[in-house]
Amino acid sequence: MFPVEQGDLHKRWKLVSMELRNFHKCVVLPIGSLSSGLCRHQTILFKRLADYIGLPCRIARGCKYCVADHRSSCLVKIKDDKQLSWVFQVCRN
Repeated sequence: MFPVEQGDLHKRWKLVSMELRNFHKCVVLPIGSLSSGLCRHQTILFKRLADYIGLPCRIARGCKYCVADHRSSCLVKIKDDKQLSWVFQVCRN
C-alpha cells in the first residue's frame, strides 16, 4: 500500500468502520455515514453523488495515491464543442 493508505489513515478507517459496525450491528455500512475512508470508499461515494446529479462518471481501476489491488478513482466526462475527454477525480486525504 502507498503510505497515504497506511499508518494513521488506515488506523482511522479501521476505528471508524468498527464503531459503525457495532452501532448498526451489521457489516454493511451506509456509505454516507463514513467520516473517513480510503480511495475506494471515496470513489464509491463520489460515483453515487455524480449519478444522483446526472454527472457522467465511471469508476476506473487505479489511483495516483495508492498501489494496493483495491485502488480506484472516478473519471468525469467533460465535453466541449471540440472534443470529449475524461478527467480523473482524485480524492486525497
